[in-house]
Amino acid sequence: MAEAEGNITAKKNGALSFGDYSSTEKIIVDGFAFGKDSYDLETHAETTRLVKNGATIVETAPGAAFKDLLVKKAKVSFKIKGSEGTRLTLRLESDSLYRITIEDHDIGNFKTNGAGNLSVGIDLDDEFKTIEAIKK
Repeated sequence: MAEAEGNITAKKNGALSFGDYSSTEKIIVDGFAFGKDSYDLETHAETTRLVKNGATIVETAPGAAFKDLLVKKAKVSFKIKGSEGTRLTLRLESDSLYRITIEDHDIGNFKTNGAGNLSVGIDLDDEFKTIEAIKK
């Protein structure tokens, strides 16, 4: 790991790992600097939210743990686990179509709204699942 603070770790390739869905207390990390960006994290059993430079980039309700979140121009990939079904919201390019896969299973194409939000419900458990959102 390149850097670590509290509940966020960052790798040299830009991937971030964060979140603690088992915590009943809010865990807050403000101003985690990585590269030229600043990240804020709020995580606990009810929600996990990662904010980059003032804008939310990923959020779940209830909370989840993320591993190797990597955001590229046309692709977002990460591993996620949690204790139950969750609503996952990603901030992507507005009014765009993305193909979503979970564990290499295509679950369909989803369009972001005008703010760039894409939301999908997924069933989680204590094993990491790989998710990809690829711009079409």
